[in-house]
Amino acid sequence: MASTRDINNPGNYEMEQASMKNSRQNVLYTHSYAGHAYQTNFAGDGLGLPRIGSAQLSRNFVDIESRLYGISSTNLVNPQQPLTPELNKMPSLSIYQKTPVIVPEKFEPLKEQRLRMYHSTKPLERANS
Repeated sequence: MASTRDINNPGNYEMEQASMKNSRQNVLYTHSYAGHAYQTNFAGDGLGLPRIGSAQLSRNFVDIESRLYGISSTNLVNPQQPLTPELNKMPSLSIYQKTPVIVPEKFEPLKEQRLRMYHSTKPLERANS
């Protein structure tokens, strides 16, 4: 019995294989919407906190997460060695420049001056004089 369906033609087979290859390339593309950014930065002034994956934050992120979850913490045969995190250096990205804060000098009143009530220039008068 011969196949009468159009799907078994060589041209349709090649077109379907090319479509699947293109789909795989889109899914596996490193910089896709679910992948990594071209340049990873920390949020600076005027930006919200980004969603940064563990792989961008450190080189040994699997060891760090295993240590945080306590995996193999009670292994008496091969005890855990001290862990040194290898953190990646990332720049901070700001959208605007902050104005520097001007801090005044510390105020110290002179010892020979006394505080007068309501800062008046005439001496205080007693009510019952």
